[in-house]
Amino acid sequence: MRPTLTDLWRILPTIRSFTSTVASGPNSKTGWTGETNGTVEVQKSADGDQIDFIEKGTLTTAEGKTIATTNHWQWNRAENSIQLSHRRRDKPVLLAELKEPATGQSFHSPSPHLCGEDVYALNLEIAGTTLRLNWRITGPKKDERLVSVYKSEHN
Repeated sequence: MRPTLTDLWRILPTIRSFTSTVASGPNSKTGWTGETNGTVEVQKSADGDQIDFIEKGTLTTAEGKTIATTNHWQWNRAENSIQLSHRRRDKPVLLAELKEPATGQSFHSPSPHLCGEDVYALNLEIAGTTLRLNWRITGPKKDERLVSVYKSEHN
């Protein structure tokens, strides 16, 4: 059975941990390669139409260096979509708008996010109560694949 946006919205508040792996491709000039493990604090708005993920983790680079990380993601329920934004300087930057129907177990953002000359494309998979966000980032200096796996308190 294909997941629905209702399924995704039901899973989001149960997320408690994440692992992100980034790998640089041959055209990358960033050198972003490593793995981040961490926790997710979930905050839900009073009206129930916004869910925030406050991430705290530790990035381990390919060279073995460790760096503390934080991120703030904002999910918003709209009439026919769920929007994912990255909060930067306390303002949301829309990255993806997920709409039905899903393809298999995945939602795709119909339009990639453009950040200057960089293009961020998202594919979000649902497996039970686990979310897998597959990002493909390309641009003049970027050639990265970022996979973030979010696990529910029920895993």
